[in-house]
This record gives sequence, C-alpha cells and structure tokens, in this order.
Amino acid sequence: MDLNATTALVMSRADAKVFGTGFAVWADESRSYFVTCSHVVRDIRAVAAESAIWVDGVAAEVVADGADKQVDLAVLSVPLLDVPRPGVPLLPLSLVATEGMAIELYGHYIAEKNNPPMMEPQRGRLHRATVFSANAGALKVRSFRLAMDSGDRVHPGYSGGPVLHDGRAIGVTAVQQGQNGSRAIAIGLAALAEIWLGMPSRLLSDAVELQPTSAPTTMEPSVVTEDMAMAWDKDRKKAFRLALQERYRNYDGLKIFVSELGENLPNIVGDRTMVTACFEVVEWAQARGCLSELFEAFASENPNHPLVGGAAAASAKPAKPATSGTLAALQREAREQELDMLKRQYKAVSGRLLMETNPMVIPQLEQQRDEIAAKIAEIDGGL
Repeated sequence: MDLNATTALVMSRADAKVFGTGFAVWADESRSYFVTCSHVVRDIRAVAAESAIWVDGVAAEVVADGADKQVDLAVLSVPLLDVPRPGVPLLPLSLVATEGMAIELYGHYIAEKNNPPMMEPQRGRLHRATVFSANAGALKVRSFRLAMDSGDRVHPGYSGGPVLHDGRAIGVTAVQQGQNGSRAIAIGLAALAEIWLGMPSRLLSDAVELQPTSAPTTMEPSVVTEDMAMAWDKDRKKAFRLALQERYRNYDGLKIFVSELGENLPNIVGDRTMVTACFEVVEWAQARGCLSELFEAFASENPNHPLVGGAAAASAKPAKPATSGTLAALQREAREQELDMLKRQYKAVSGRLLMETNPMVIPQLEQQRDEIAAKIAEIDGGL
C-alpha cells in the first residue's frame, strides 16, 4: 500500500508552520475520513478562531473530537478523494499489538528551515502496552510506549500519524518523549469508538479479526515448539476465544480469570468489548508462548466445558475443536454481542441526527444510520 496516498498533511490555512499528520481510514459515497490527534486540531484552531483546517490542501470538517473525553483523537472529513473502494477501510487497521513488535511511524516534519514539510518513516519497537484513564476514569484507553531505533526519532509534526506493523495501523502517534524524540506514546485504535458516534460499524469489527502476517517478536522471546504451533491452529484458537466469551461473559469476569494467572487485564486490553478483549488475550498469550498455559488454567476452572477433554487438560494443550453444535452456539453468542453493540451505535447516531442542524452533516449521519441498520438486519436474519 502506498502510504503517501493514505497519509496526509493536516495544517492551518492561516499559518503553514502549524501542522500535524493524519491518515485515511474510511470513505463513503461523498466523503473521505482521516484520523488525527485532537491536539493537532486544537493547535490549528488556536492560530485563528476561524482558521480553516486543511488535509493535503483540501478544506476539512471536524467530524469527531475527543477533547471533551480527554482522548487525544479526532476525525476529519473532506470531499471524496480518489479512492478505489468506498465503504471499506483505506489503511488496513488491526487491534493486535504486542510488546516488542517492530513498528513504523509515518509523519511530517521540517527537515530544513524555510522548506515545506516532508514525510519520512521512522522505525522502532512497541516497548510496552499501557492503559490511561480518561474522562475522570470513565474510559480506559489503551495506549503504547514506543522506543525508536538508533538514529530514528519522532518529530513534533508526527502527531496524528499512523503507527504501523506489517502495513496495518495499530495506533496513532500522540506524544513525543525522550531526548531528541527517541520515545513516543501512541493511542490504540479501539478508542475511536469512544469519540466517533457515527463511526462505520465495519471499521473496527473488521479490524478485530485481522491476523498479523508475521509472528511478533517479544521483548523476552519464548521458545515455541513445532508441536505447540501445530496444536494452536486458527480453528482451535477461534474455538478457545469463543469459549472464553461464553464462560466469562463480561469484562470483569475475564479480568478475574486473568488476575488469577498473575496478570492485569487492563494492561493487556484497554477496550471493554468482550469480543475484542477475548481476541487480544488469546493473541497476547500466543505471542509470549504461554497460550497452552492459559488454556490449562481455563481447563482447570472449567473441566466439564465441551472444549476441554481429560487429555487436553493433562497435556496443557487443547482437545479437538468443539463439536459443530457447540461451536455454532458460541458463534451465535458472539453475533448476539455484536448485534448489541450495533444497536447502541444505531441509537447514538439516531440521537445525533435529531439534534444536527448542519445540512452537510445530516446526509452523512443518515447514511451511517442506514449502514448500521442494514448490518443489524443481516445479523438478525442469521440468528
């Protein structure tokens, strides 16, 4: 994918020295949508009260701003750009992020005085996953501490730019840290659902199912034998993830289970959607070579679960995948949870539509409402 096409310069029309970065994540039939940082929007507006925000030279509208919730993310839209497939993510997104994975940051900075901003990738590693409490503690937002490779640095204009692993965005660069920008903090993409009420339902639901194209490297590499790799194929991982959703049902139940293993769930996942949380816990455990230990703990607590067999518990490996009937029941529950999330989104968008007076925004909200309604009908029809 051409990052020059999906990564944009976000700047003030009044002062070209005030700028940040954004990246395209979505397009509908009339608009393209870019993620950036809330503080980039704030800095541009501080130049002049009526200062226009430009995205690659095109006047932009602020669709969502997380400032009120203390989440440093914003969403901008511009008239439809030349994109091949409206209705799908433009830059592939992923909610998979593990400590030690190689990352690339893309952003703009001034290399030479009096020259225009240039874009350049910077490389490093995800040092540590963290969670910060926003909106007086009401929101738990996943974030990442980044450590740059020797010779690479995070420049001030990189705010709002994508943090990539294997060509997929896993976060948004938000804070420069360390001497000469040797470190940074990025915000996880799951937080978009907290600030963007009209967010297309597919944007993050598709990202949940993405798999890394290569195994992430951890800070403390674990030995994974060939036998373990064969035991945990895609189908068995999915069956285990669905079993976690069925057994623990809510975030607090999963948190208790993980705490008994000596781990803190908010340090692994900042998002409270169970579908996302169970997915990330399984990916996190596999990246550290302890997925079998996680299953063994599950088997010990749930010896009569259909996924658990005596041999599996004894060998710390999963038994054969659940029967088709059991797996179908687990998949049905996951779909019901997705349906509940979509209904909440539909209610939020419908409420905003009733209050909206901007004639340019109303058609966008109507389209987003209709897309969510179509997705609800699709899932309802399959239940």
